[in-house]
Amino acid sequence: QELSEAMRAQLGTTTNNPIEAGKTIVDLIRIIRDLRPKLPDSQRLAELEQETSANAQNLKSHMVEVSRRIMAQGTFTLSVPERKRALAEALQLLESAHELAPGDARVAEGARSVRVELARLDQVEVDFSEARRLATLDSESSWRQARDILLGLRQHEHDAAYLPLLTALHRHYLEQAQTALKQNRLGQAQDWLQQAQEEPFDPLADSEEGAILEQEIAGARRRPWLRLAAAVAGVALLLAVIGASARPLSQFAASLVPEA
Repeated sequence: QELSEAMRAQLGTTTNNPIEAGKTIVDLIRIIRDLRPKLPDSQRLAELEQETSANAQNLKSHMVEVSRRIMAQGTFTLSVPERKRALAEALQLLESAHELAPGDARVAEGARSVRVELARLDQVEVDFSEARRLATLDSESSWRQARDILLGLRQHEHDAAYLPLLTALHRHYLEQAQTALKQNRLGQAQDWLQQAQEEPFDPLADSEEGAILEQEIAGARRRPWLRLAAAVAGVALLLAVIGASARPLSQFAASLVPEA
């Protein structure tokens, strides 16, 4: 009887931490399971077992509901680290709920899904770190690798780390185009600029720096044709002057010839 009262007192203990409450109930379930063979006909133990089981089911349902709310809120979180924290909290609740109800397949599947998503977000953080490292290297191949990684992270473009990294990498492409333009390598300049306007850089494609560079490349492509047109016009003008001056000379020579 004293044991029964002590166990009921544990069940009646209030706490704001559902995980701690879950540990208490799991301990009580184990104690009851160990006592059942020794007290097979105990009415008090049977009542306590039913009460503990009901509390376990109620707490499990509460944990599952809270975990769902946390995960729903996490879907509106733009930051990968913040979403990971929310999912980790939800997973802790689901794992505790699974201890209360080991046979509940839905709880087990929910916990498994959260683990998969956490592993995916871990990889996202690794990808961000690798893209950041590659973007700082002075290598065209490294920049292209960083670009490909950011292209794969487009669904996280609203994360605080995405846009600054994309902008820094985009600047490398524009600088390469500017360098090629100064060296009159117009084909390469156009190629770098075109890449700077494609995915994942399309949010930055309308940048003022890119627009100015595009105009400069277009102007550089027109300059040889303008020089050629000016040269042709100059030759035409010279021929016209020569032609105009030749006519008076021919008339003067004709006047020197005596009439028959």
